[in-house]
Amino acid sequence: MKQFGWRGISLNIPPQWELLKLGGNDNNGFVSLGDNLKINLELKWKYSRFNLSISKILDKFLYSIEKKAKQKKENYKFNKDIDLSDKSKSLSYEWKTDSVSAVGVIWHCDQCKRVVLVQLLNQNLDLTKKILEDLKCHEDGEERLWSVYNLSFILPNVWKLRNYIFKSGYLKFLFVKHNEELSIERWGFARSLMSNTSLENWFKCFYKERFKENSLINNINLNGHNGLNAIFTPRKKGFFSLKTIVSSFYIWYCEDSNRIFVIGESSTKPNEILLNNLIKSIKCH
Repeated sequence: MKQFGWRGISLNIPPQWELLKLGGNDNNGFVSLGDNLKINLELKWKYSRFNLSISKILDKFLYSIEKKAKQKKENYKFNKDIDLSDKSKSLSYEWKTDSVSAVGVIWHCDQCKRVVLVQLLNQNLDLTKKILEDLKCHEDGEERLWSVYNLSFILPNVWKLRNYIFKSGYLKFLFVKHNEELSIERWGFARSLMSNTSLENWFKCFYKERFKENSLINNINLNGHNGLNAIFTPRKKGFFSLKTIVSSFYIWYCEDSNRIFVIGESSTKPNEILLNNLIKSIKCH
C-alpha cells in the first residue's frame, strides 16, 4: 500500500492506483483514484459549519445513481443497513447495478467541518474495509501530507495551495502564505534532460528568467545527492526601493529515480528551516 494525500485528506491505496480526476478546493472538492483509467475509488467533500443531515445527502446521492441506472436501462438496488465504519456520525451504504457495485461511507466531521463521502467500486470487501479504516479527513497536527504520483512531502497547513500542474514527466505545486510563495517541482526523464550538461547548466537553461536577477549558486548535499542552492535577489532600480523579495531554490538530481527536484521559496526572508524540513520529507527514490 502507498499513501495518497490531498487537501488534508489522507489514505492508503494499492501501489498501482493513481490519481485520475480531481477538482475543487479545501471547502468543496473531489478526487477519483484507480488504475488503467478505471475508477476504483471516489471521494467527495464539502465544508459546512452546520450539522447537515447526512441521511438526506446520502438519499440524494443514491437517487442520482438510480437515475443514471434507469437511463442505461440497468437494474439498480441499494442497502443503507450495513455496518462498515466506526466513524462517529457516519452512515454506510452499498448499491449495485448490472455493471457496477459500490460500497461507501458518508460522515460529517466535527473537527474539519466537512461532509465526506467515499465509495469503492468493484473492490473486494477486505480491501474496502482496510482503506476506509485508514482514511483520515484531516491531519491531527499542524502539518499536511501531500502525496500524488509518488511525490510525497509534508508542509505546515498554513500554506494554501494556489495552483498545480500534473503532466507526464513534470509535476508542480505552488503554495502561498500572505505575500510568500513556495513551489515544489519534479522533472522526470532527467538523464535525457541533462544529456551532455551539468545540473547547474540545466538549471540556468530551464530557469533562465530567474537569472535576470542577481544570483549566487553554491554546491551542497541534498537527500544524499549532489545539489545546488541558488539565491536570487532583484537588481537595484534606484536609491529607494520597496521590500526586497529574495528567492531561495534547492535543486538536486536523483539518479535512482531519474528525476530532478526543484524546491523554492520567495519572500522578504526565505525560511531555511522550513525548506530544509520540506526537503527531508521528500523521498526521491
